Amino acid sequence: MQQTTPSEFAHSRLGLTSWKKFDAIFEAVEAGHRRILVRSANGVGKTTALAALCNWKLSTSDECIVLTTSSSEKQLRHNLWGEIRAQAMKANLYEPKDITDTRIKLGEKRFMLAVSPAKPESAQGFHAASMLIAVDEATGVRRDILSSLIATASSDDVQIVMIYNPITPDSFVYEAERSGDWHLVTISALEHPNVAKKKTKIAGAVTLKATEHNLKLWSEEAAPDDGESFELHGKWWRKTLEVCRRILGQWYDDFGEGIISRALVNAAITNTNAERGAKSMGVDLAGGGKDETVIARFDGGIGLPLIVMRSSKILDIVSRIEEEYRSGFTRIAIDETGVIGTASELLAVRDIKVHSVAFSAKAIGTYDSRVRTLGNRRMEMYYHLREELRAEKLQLVDDGKLAEELCTMKLSTKSTNDKYYLEPKENITARLGHSPDRADATALARYANLLAEYDAKPLVMF
Repeated sequence: MQQTTPSEFAHSRLGLTSWKKFDAIFEAVEAGHRRILVRSANGVGKTTALAALCNWKLSTSDECIVLTTSSSEKQLRHNLWGEIRAQAMKANLYEPKDITDTRIKLGEKRFMLAVSPAKPESAQGFHAASMLIAVDEATGVRRDILSSLIATASSDDVQIVMIYNPITPDSFVYEAERSGDWHLVTISALEHPNVAKKKTKIAGAVTLKATEHNLKLWSEEAAPDDGESFELHGKWWRKTLEVCRRILGQWYDDFGEGIISRALVNAAITNTNAERGAKSMGVDLAGGGKDETVIARFDGGIGLPLIVMRSSKILDIVSRIEEEYRSGFTRIAIDETGVIGTASELLAVRDIKVHSVAFSAKAIGTYDSRVRTLGNRRMEMYYHLREELRAEKLQLVDDGKLAEELCTMKLSTKSTNDKYYLEPKENITARLGHSPDRADATALARYANLLAEYDAKPLVMF
């Protein structure tokens, strides 16, 4: 059979529009790399490229087996095989009678097959002189399935191509990248012609408008000299978990869920450079049910063990706050959302002044700039905490729940280009399985210093 390269086949036979990263995938196969990883952003056409490779292999080989799998039956049947069938029918690659939803059979030793992502045994027992193993959404594929597929690659003319978004480091492909045994192709949405050239050249792929919309949802504008930022057509944006996964096609090595990364929290737990100073305290009052009242304290930048109270009696809580106040923790911020004034009024009777913070109130504006406005005090206090962590000013207590809660704070999907909010607290509670009381108390303790420096009037119900 006359040989043609994957690039020639994709462009001439299938009519796919060429661009440099498509060609990089095809050229890796043409060069004979046996193990190929393609780490990619969303919407750049990686499944289209993988389907093209499958059709190229089957169409241009006298005898071969093409095995395909994906993260789920739905993904495999409708996405990858939907593209395989669409390409095949448009280019008249095979007789219609040879094509089913998950199999194309041209002969006893020449066929393409979908391997169930739920049954390791379905990936076993295939051997041929020439094979292509194609894996879509590889971060979600079970390790035993991948191990079975790789075990079939025993002859010389066998190539494995795995395509994926960098979703989780707890995956085969994350470890494969770091082994050095695989050829790696990376694809950022910023490289796609539709985004880079500001014009839709490839229909159905990522666009500049969609990318900018998602950046507003998942990120915030940043300064050019910010070490965590990147540039897109004159604007600088901060790298976040979703931006790295979905737009940049990069592993987010901080492994955080939201605006405060796991790396920042881990660094703060072991930070020995934090200094003692003004003592501050944050109090998150229990809202009922299984909620706890949590008191977070800082001696300067050094976090002290959290005080967790399961008593729902407000007088018990006020007495404990007074005890800490008398020992020097005089900068106090309390979240009394829903019961504004309850604790602060009782403390005022004892001559203890506090800042009663309503999370939905207008931010005091400390961090507002040309490119960023924080929508309310809840957003502002967490942003302040993040900035202190980034400046390595804090030593956090080593508390697993606190770390988990801090790292799950995400920007709201309703944030606009000029106003940023955290997602609703009920979303965070649902994700964690409990209210983020320890994180709120810690953020409040740091916010107490900011309010004191701003000279906010105590006892004012904001």
